[in-house]
Amino acid sequence: MRLMARCHSEPNPEIEKIMRARFQRMTGRFAAAFARTLPGLPREELFWRLNFAFGALIHTLLISSKEDSLPQKKLNADELVQQLVAFAAAGMKTPPEKFQ
Repeated sequence: MRLMARCHSEPNPEIEKIMRARFQRMTGRFAAAFARTLPGLPREELFWRLNFAFGALIHTLLISSKEDSLPQKKLNADELVQQLVAFAAAGMKTPPEKFQ
């Protein structure tokens, strides 16, 4: 997971090409599932919300390996996933008009 986060945080055209080819089908299915779950959300809004959630995931993966950037009470992997899912779910569920 750290390697994947690093690939996103240190862009390289060759790596991006490989990642896109490898994950495009999966991300398309993932986005389609969210679109079915959130039918009132405009497509462009869904695109950005998914990117924000993914960005939070990448950032979390990057800092979770740096002891000096974490609070005193470290979360175990399950707690970290629960917090990240709760955060992303809240962002996904918020009605679009709340942001305008």
